[in-house]
Amino acid sequence: MNACKKPNNFDSFSDSYLGGMENPIKKLFGKGLADFVGIKARWLTDRLEKSPLKGTIFPRLLDYGCGDGVFIEALQKLEFLGKLEGCDVSKKMLGEAHARLDAGGNTPPLHLIEEGKKL
Repeated sequence: MNACKKPNNFDSFSDSYLGGMENPIKKLFGKGLADFVGIKARWLTDRLEKSPLKGTIFPRLLDYGCGDGVFIEALQKLEFLGKLEGCDVSKKMLGEAHARLDAGGNTPPLHLIEEGKKL
């Protein structure tokens, strides 16, 4: 069987994906995945705000392995001014990302990563 034709393991648990929140360390940072990811997004936007390059560059961010789009959504809520894109190996997770981001009315490009194909 061609590697591109194999079912993707991530598709099998996309409906119940917890983003690693079963890890007790992550639970210290909030009630759920959105809280934990929100902290990461705030950390990134704070660093960009303090960067000596602020105002001289237009940030571009590729969320490689974007899953259900929760990190992109967190950046959008913080009014991230750069260009956002996401990619993932799971069609189902990208479907979840589209559903999440389409609801907010500002869906960035989302790409499926397939073996043997270029983005």
